[in-house]
Amino acid sequence: MSDTYDWSFNHDPTLSFGSPLLSSLFGYWTEKRAGRAMPARADLDPTDPALKAHLGFIVLIDVEHAPLRFRFRLIGSQVTSLVGRDSTGRYLDELYAPEALGEATESYRWIVAHRAPLRTLADLRQANREWLKIEALDLPLSRDQTDVDMILTRIVLSGS
Repeated sequence: MSDTYDWSFNHDPTLSFGSPLLSSLFGYWTEKRAGRAMPARADLDPTDPALKAHLGFIVLIDVEHAPLRFRFRLIGSQVTSLVGRDSTGRYLDELYAPEALGEATESYRWIVAHRAPLRTLADLRQANREWLKIEALDLPLSRDQTDVDMILTRIVLSGS
């Protein structure tokens, strides 16, 4: 928990996408859920051209319940390049100080509670690096259609 973070987040459950990339990924997720509340991770095919174009900017977060915890399962190469580190396999409560953890996981907790996608606009800076303006889409995934067990996040740099 040595890094310092500055950030501001604005969450948008209406999914008013600024980026056509996020709109495209939302369409893919909607198709894969096939009328269900949400697709399972197994429904997503990384070799599908509709998903393949997003891979470097995708983050997969495992959701554990009782107690609620989040762990980075996969972080795309472009995301690790942007933030300057690869936290794959790490729990968010290991990476963020307690006073920052609530804000860092706010969108994930919302998704678990609502079982619905969420768009986020953020300005963030980690460890005195340059400010990043991002738009992100968080998509719930579930094996049992009841509990969110994974979240797929796609990050777009504003202006991309």
